[in-house]
Amino acid sequence: MFEDLKMPNDNQSENQEPVTLYGEVYADGRGVPTNEGETSISPPMLFGLTNLFSPNTVSDPTQKCVMPKPEEEKVTIEKPCPPCPKYDDSLDTSRDPSTYNCAGLAHRTYTFIGSIDEVKNKLAVGKKLENCSKLCQVCQVKHWLWELQKWRVEFRDRKGRVCHSIPMPAEDFHTVAGRTDNQGNDPKSIYSKNGYRPLEGPKPPLQWQLKTGDEWTENSPENRPLYFSVTDDEITRFDNYFKQQGEKKGFAKSDLYSGLKQGADLRTSQNSSENLKDVKADSYYLKGVINIEEEKLSCYCLECK
Repeated sequence: MFEDLKMPNDNQSENQEPVTLYGEVYADGRGVPTNEGETSISPPMLFGLTNLFSPNTVSDPTQKCVMPKPEEEKVTIEKPCPPCPKYDDSLDTSRDPSTYNCAGLAHRTYTFIGSIDEVKNKLAVGKKLENCSKLCQVCQVKHWLWELQKWRVEFRDRKGRVCHSIPMPAEDFHTVAGRTDNQGNDPKSIYSKNGYRPLEGPKPPLQWQLKTGDEWTENSPENRPLYFSVTDDEITRFDNYFKQQGEKKGFAKSDLYSGLKQGADLRTSQNSSENLKDVKADSYYLKGVINIEEEKLSCYCLECK
């Protein structure tokens, strides 16, 4: 499993990134073939002021001053918002959580909307805010969309050292939505889903942002934490590697996770993230977390229909 792990030679930098042992993955979780006969393993899956005059007309008293466009006035109403059953009523908990994702929940279609283009098409019927601190009009539905442009799943030891790294699809995303009140204020708490994982919440919208260091889980209703088992031979090879990187203590079994009672071992499936076996208390593991290097947040206001 670690054939691609090579020890750095004398010409390599001490800051060399940990070796990536697996190739890319498709958004649906399938492994992308790397070399002939090989398949990778996939995890269960921010405006400044502008001059009022142009530079060559500042001294010209006849030049008209171009004033900035005033901000749109916030409209409020005294009465409660009119009914919007899809967002006012309780969530439809009768739906099978394995049949819809975050976008299906945000738009209340309760379907799996896996394409970022499809998500953006749905949002295009509304108004895109200048930034997410801006408010929607009263009683609208506000959507938060995080586009994950560069991210990966890393398998780390107890010291946080990265021993495996799996690049993830560049066009992945996460989104949540909730209805504003009769003053236009953002919803205080909303629900969320992540892929095929269970429904979660409620909590404030911005707290649903995926963050570097978050535990990664299998993309299924079981939602087990992801680990990767390590053999004695691999522990020896890691020890040699980290010593060559200048770490005197190298790498030992005590740096790994053991005695685990819950989790899925990614190593138990060679070609997909499905049907993963449970971790074993007497085995040693690296823990899966996410590392988000580049992402973009956008917010939209849609009428409640």
